[in-house]
Amino acid sequence: MTVDPESHWQHFPLFQNMEDATVRKFMSMGYTFRYEIGAQMVSSQDLGETFFVMLQGLAKLVLHNTRGELMNVTLFRAGDFFGELSMLEPDSVRSGNILAISEVEVVAIQKKDFLKMMHECPMLAFNLARCLGQRLRMMNQRMITDKMPDDLHKVAHTLLLLTTKGKSLQKAGSVLLPPLSLKEWALFCYTGVDVFLASMEQLKQLDALEWQNQRIVIKDVSKLREAAEQYLSPPGAKTGPDALNG
Repeated sequence: MTVDPESHWQHFPLFQNMEDATVRKFMSMGYTFRYEIGAQMVSSQDLGETFFVMLQGLAKLVLHNTRGELMNVTLFRAGDFFGELSMLEPDSVRSGNILAISEVEVVAIQKKDFLKMMHECPMLAFNLARCLGQRLRMMNQRMITDKMPDDLHKVAHTLLLLTTKGKSLQKAGSVLLPPLSLKEWALFCYTGVDVFLASMEQLKQLDALEWQNQRIVIKDVSKLREAAEQYLSPPGAKTGPDALNG
């Protein structure tokens, strides 16, 4: 099935400052695929020959930590992409599993077409590099999460990082995070369900967040940051947004 040329993907971060005609050309090279909830979209150790752009839905990246435990590392939603590292290395294999959390629709672009567009469109290559830099910073912060105590700090730090995956509400400063089960949220926070719930109660008492129809609503990002920085910031360390943004 070919891609709808009038879709909303022109506004994705990967296509920032690109001409519409170039975006259409790139996306028309691919085909749309749909995945059911729980489907494995990418498997580790598979040969990477396809680049994916998320059109709708939610998916997660699952990796093993140094203890061999499975961890939910990050979310993918509309506008995100994955499979890029396999495009940039010869005979590369996938490094992790990507699973659909909801019904997902993607555009899949073959490696030869992806590399052709990288050569033809410097802005696409620049946007890819910029997004990868942001992703690397996120992954570095997730390594910190795994080393935190199994308590409020892990949960606050994880939710703080995932605020970029949420949707802004009409109320200024509020962020609506995607609807996930308690088990999924606990896995993202590298903790158990009981600890996650206890930590959420503490964050609610701090008026940093609330629950809304099985979604987490971040009411005050600064209070959430303060809860995470209680562990992150040693005496005399830099605090505030710059401490997490690098």
